[in-house]
Amino acid sequence: MTDKLNDVWTHGDFPVLVEVTRRRDAGEHFITAESIATALEMPYEAVAQAGKALQRRGLITASGSMAAEIETFDEVSGEAYFLTGLHPNGDDLVSALVSALRQAADQVADPAEKSRLRTLADNVGSVGRDVLGGVLTAVLTAGVSG
Repeated sequence: MTDKLNDVWTHGDFPVLVEVTRRRDAGEHFITAESIATALEMPYEAVAQAGKALQRRGLITASGSMAAEIETFDEVSGEAYFLTGLHPNGDDLVSALVSALRQAADQVADPAEKSRLRTLADNVGSVGRDVLGGVLTAVLTAGVSG
């Protein structure tokens, strides 16, 4: 049996992705690997390694030179927004809807209304999360862009 490789996502790739995505979303255009290393208190080499991994996964695009493979982070993918939490994903939306319905049930005085809200929360939770998440994401996207 072969052992798995050590996790580089939690303490390397993910913090770099979060910092790059946060800066890009804030409108920063020139994001250097050196500035990410300084902000995260990580060695430059670790940031460059994370940048290469993130680029292979299609989460970011980066530029470099013969001297350094990763010098600047140029762009982030749409998926990076979901992974970093800047945009909610379908699963987040389903959980938020179920939670809101349960909170509403706890706040109404009418027993029939309370029962309907709890039943609705239970039914929403029982629908396939992927399907309902896709529906909620489509509704949110249409509401935001249209």
